[in-house]
Amino acid sequence: MGGYQELVALDMLTANDKTAAVELVGEPLKERYPSGDAVFARNIWSLQSFGGKLYIGNGNSNNKGPAPNAGPVDVWYYEPVSNRFVKEYTAPDQQIDIFRVLGGQLVIPGHDPTESWLQGNFYRLATTGWEKVRTLTGGIHNYDMIAFDNQIFAALGTVLGGVIARSGDDGQTWKEFFALGSFRARSLFTLNGALCLSTSGNKFYEYTGDGFRSMPGAFFPGATHLDDLFMVRHVTFQGRLVYLGAYPPIDHNWIPVGMFAANAAGATQALEADGMLVRDLRVNGDTLFALGSQASSNQVLIRVLSTTDLVAWQEVVSFAAPTFARSFEILNGDFYFGFGCEADDLSAATGQILRWHRGAVQGM
Repeated sequence: MGGYQELVALDMLTANDKTAAVELVGEPLKERYPSGDAVFARNIWSLQSFGGKLYIGNGNSNNKGPAPNAGPVDVWYYEPVSNRFVKEYTAPDQQIDIFRVLGGQLVIPGHDPTESWLQGNFYRLATTGWEKVRTLTGGIHNYDMIAFDNQIFAALGTVLGGVIARSGDDGQTWKEFFALGSFRARSLFTLNGALCLSTSGNKFYEYTGDGFRSMPGAFFPGATHLDDLFMVRHVTFQGRLVYLGAYPPIDHNWIPVGMFAANAAGATQALEADGMLVRDLRVNGDTLFALGSQASSNQVLIRVLSTTDLVAWQEVVSFAAPTFARSFEILNGDFYFGFGCEADDLSAATGQILRWHRGAVQGM
C-alpha cells in the first residue's frame, strides 16, 4: 500500500482537493490465482454496489490462454463497515463478467458454465443466499439480463448463434428468439422506451412485443473494428444512452474503442474523453463519470472525468499505477477501482482493489 501512497503524493490530481489519497483495499483473488498466467483470471471485470457491499467480478471464460476456463468462480464482496472481504458463494461458471439488479435482486448472468452445454445459468441472491437457476436451454453464454415490461430477458450465445430469451415467470421457463445473422447476443438496453439488443458483428435489434427486428443506423460513428463491434458499459444519462464500443481480442472479452451517445430519436455521436481510453461508466445523481487510462512513461495514468451535459468534462481524480483500472464503482461516497490487464500484457497488480476517499471533497 505504501507504493501507491508514494505515487499519489507525486501524481495525484483532483478537481477540488490536492490532498486526496488512493489506498489499496486488498487483493482477495490472489490466493486462488496466485501467479504466472493465472493472474489474468484476477481481472476485475466489474464492480457492483449492493446492500452496502461491493461485489467483485473475476475469473476467465476464454478457451485460449492465459488462464483458460478458470472456473468454478467465487463470488466475493467487500464490506466497508467491517473492512473485510467475504467469499459468499462459488458458482459453477468460468467467469463473473457483470452483475445486474433486477427487481431489487442482485443477479449474475452465467458467462460460461462448467457444466453441460445443454442448459445455461443465471444466479440470484435470495434472502437465504445465492441460488443457481439452470433453465436457459442451450444458453452456453449468458452475457446480459434485463427486466422489461414485467418480464426478464437474457442475451445468449448458443451453438446456433445469438439468441434472446424471454421469461414471464421469473426465469422458470423461456421463449427464445434468434438474433439473425449474429454470432452472440451481447448487451440488452432500452432506448426511447424500447427494449434493444446489441450483438457481435455490430448488429442491433429492437423488441416488437412478439419478436425482434433489425435496427438501422450507425451506433459507433467514426470507430475502428466496425465489423466486430458491440455495445458494453451502457448507462442512461439525462434521457440519452451513453455506452462504449468494444471488440473481442479473444473469445468473450473485449477492448474498448470509444465512447458514444444516442438520443431518443436514435441519433448517435462520438464523445471525446480528453485523449483517454474509457473502460467504464457510472451515473451518480445528475453527473456521469467516465473511467479511463493513458500511457504514462512505464506506468499507466488512471483518470476519472465527470460531466453534467456530455459537452464539458472535468477531471475528478488521476493517479499513476502499474496497470489500468478495468472497472470502478461508487459506494458510500468513495470511488473503488478494480485493476485488470490484457492477455498479452499480464501485470502482477491485476486483481488489486483501490479506494479513493472523496467524501471530504467539497462539491462531491
